[in-house]
Amino acid sequence: MRELRLRKIVAEHRAWLSVDFLASDKKDSPPQIYQLIGKLIAELCDRDCLAVLCPATGRINVYDDEIREGLCEKDPMELLSNFSQPPVLSISENDPRMQRAVAEAKQRWPEFVEAFEKRSAEQHFSVESAVWGW
Repeated sequence: MRELRLRKIVAEHRAWLSVDFLASDKKDSPPQIYQLIGKLIAELCDRDCLAVLCPATGRINVYDDEIREGLCEKDPMELLSNFSQPPVLSISENDPRMQRAVAEAKQRWPEFVEAFEKRSAEQHFSVESAVWGW
């Protein structure tokens, strides 16, 4: 598992809970059923919950406030089909692709600063830096 947060979660988990819909006399559509399941999961999970696995999509998402709110308010299948957070991957500082990316980032730093200084209220900027790279 390349995503570091998910690797840590899988290694640290101590228990799991499965929530599924088995049968109904009603003609509920799958989106309605998943909305009910999403709300139930949000009610059952607390701060000890590490992740949510959606077997239908095969995706694991780190359980956080965004996922909890989404399970209550959004389409859980759509929510759990996408990663809610950018993946965190471990890449060696000796990887040639990483070295090229760092060199390009350093070269284009003035371009970033200029765009930051001219930003509008709707624009958000962030900078990430490895301890070893700058």
